[in-house]
Amino acid sequence: MYATHILLSLVATVSAIDVYGYRSNEKCSGNDYIVCRNVNPDVCCIRASGDVFKSIGFRAIPTNWNIVGRAHSGGDCKNLKYVTQSNGAENICCGGSNYSGGNYGFVTKKRSDGTCAAAGGCASVVRGDLMVFENGPKFDMTGLDDALYTELVIYPFPLYFTNILVTNSVSIWENGGSADEIPSKFDAYKLE
Repeated sequence: MYATHILLSLVATVSAIDVYGYRSNEKCSGNDYIVCRNVNPDVCCIRASGDVFKSIGFRAIPTNWNIVGRAHSGGDCKNLKYVTQSNGAENICCGGSNYSGGNYGFVTKKRSDGTCAAAGGCASVVRGDLMVFENGPKFDMTGLDDALYTELVIYPFPLYFTNILVTNSVSIWENGGSADEIPSKFDAYKLE
């Protein structure tokens, strides 16, 4: 039993899955999204502070794998909210709600609730490495330091000043911003 688990872990390092977070599409297609490419099992992806995604998609799944895709709420992969199984499909979707991140694991005969908390924590939490706007550019986020990533993606709380909501470049993504609202200092990370 342990040999099978070790073998699957080794295979996973060769063929990792892409995890997508869709900002306003509930069916894992089109629209604005953030991608974590080549994510290993039990690694939480997208690194969001709140439930900003309408769906979490899992792509590039080898058809001979049977995985469980999990979508979470409450920040990163804190609370398990939706589970779906691949059953030989290359792509699966956890849709129709509000999510903060996702991860996947291999289907086993042993019962598990699938949360990172139940297993003592995810192996790690990774940031998205590609941001795509449906009608605009793509941004390669692999080179962003933590401060720039936070400014571009994560919005920890709304800012109010004398009953007026203050908006700026802080967490453009989680604030629902468009590609036009991204400051020129991010132009170096633009792919299109």
